[in-house]
Amino acid sequence: MSASNPPATLSAAARVTAPAKPPTTQNGDSSWRSPLEAPTPFWQRVPKFFLLPLQQPAAVRIISLAAATMLVPLALHLGFFGLLLLAFMAVAILVLGTQFGFTIIERSSQGFLQTSDYPPRVEGSSLARPFKYFAVNVIFLGLVIAAMIVTRGSELVAWLAWTLLFAVAMPAAVMRLVMTGSLGAALNPLAIAAVITYWVAARSRS
Repeated sequence: MSASNPPATLSAAARVTAPAKPPTTQNGDSSWRSPLEAPTPFWQRVPKFFLLPLQQPAAVRIISLAAATMLVPLALHLGFFGLLLLAFMAVAILVLGTQFGFTIIERSSQGFLQTSDYPPRVEGSSLARPFKYFAVNVIFLGLVIAAMIVTRGSELVAWLAWTLLFAVAMPAAVMRLVMTGSLGAALNPLAIAAVITYWVAARSRS
């Protein structure tokens, strides 16, 4: 595979705009890893996940969003207009924070392990994904409530449904949403089961 032909694992839009060669940091190093290389299992990278907030680009985003969250309630002093401003800013903070999280997942899957190495956002990285993620949460919560109604308030069924949907299915649904940008793909039970099966099989081989 040549540098001019981005890996086929990228979306069509990403292949068009993918960088011709891996980015490098200021000291000439690069965290980029070829998609052809055998990926390191994510459970072996867990310790590195906790260090990501310490990287400068991520730290700036986190501190900025945290500061905005603390300052937003001051808008209540502006009366009704302040209430509208508060609602708008709350949605904006949630969208920006969630989108950055999706960007981390997307870029990591493409082999970029340092936030400073991330290429510009490519066409097709939908800003609608945070809203679709919110929809997934609402639908899963609705299924939990429906299970409680059908079983006349069974706490055991509610707990099992919550665990199955939010602890087991949600990570796979998020992966599907990030990689496809499709709400339907994120909610497809067969696709979710395929992702979970892949994880289990990969874990058993390690």
